[in-house]
Amino acid sequence: MTLEHRCRKQIKKAERNMLTAEIVTPDSTILTKYYALHVQTCHRNGIKPHPREYFEAIFSQVSSAGMCKSCVVTKGDELLAIHNFLIYKNCALYWTTAGSDAALKLCANDLGIWKAIGYMQSQGIHFFETGEAFPGASQGKLKGLNDFKKSFGGSLYPYYRGQIVHLPVREYLMKIAKELRGSRTDK
Repeated sequence: MTLEHRCRKQIKKAERNMLTAEIVTPDSTILTKYYALHVQTCHRNGIKPHPREYFEAIFSQVSSAGMCKSCVVTKGDELLAIHNFLIYKNCALYWTTAGSDAALKLCANDLGIWKAIGYMQSQGIHFFETGEAFPGASQGKLKGLNDFKKSFGGSLYPYYRGQIVHLPVREYLMKIAKELRGSRTDK
């Protein structure tokens, strides 16, 4: 995997700033700290926070099933960022993340993802999914997210989306028509 110049530069900056990244199995001891960072991250980005119960499930049931790891990035005693990864069948998904304002300035996210990639590789993880990319974005938050994810190397894969649209009246009429057709063939 080839890191882009931007990413190498950010990781070196994080190392110069004496940041450390540790891979841990998440549990209730870091949940309160994570949730505080999550709320701060959501406020900074103008989005609604997930309910605390969502993360309680990740940090308890999912984690105790051996399906989650977290990368905790600190500077001394200061917690800067926590990245959570879902792990299943030798694959890892960059699941949730939360960080302080200082984390952005000190390049904690770049260091955290880089250390997590190295850890996953050492554990025999064959595929590391970072989530949706936005290659068409030319400015703003989506461009920043795209550039961040792209800077670690890797390849784009199709990200399929869909939705189920229920049309109750149409579905009911189709069911009646099907039953009528069926009753004609029974005679």
